[in-house]
Amino acid sequence: MLPPLFADANIAIAIVRFLRLQGVDVVSAREEGWHHYEDQDILANAHAMCRFVLTHDSGFGRLAVHNDPSAVNIPTLFRFYNLSRNDA
Repeated sequence: MLPPLFADANIAIAIVRFLRLQGVDVVSAREEGWHHYEDQDILANAHAMCRFVLTHDSGFGRLAVHNDPSAVNIPTLFRFYNLSRNDA
């Protein structure tokens, strides 16, 4: 089972809904109206809520390590472009 997550604003609502259907506890920055928050504010809110940040933004990792090396648990979703079936 996945830990409680905080989905950054760049995570599609469809992904958030899918995770919830799988039983994952997810709070969405979009749904909370926090899509305009700065990365450090999202990170601080997620930390206060004891949640992992789920994001496409690799900058969160650098931010977490720079501000708090113990806060490196940030799952990142990657998109792979231009892959053919032979590349996968």
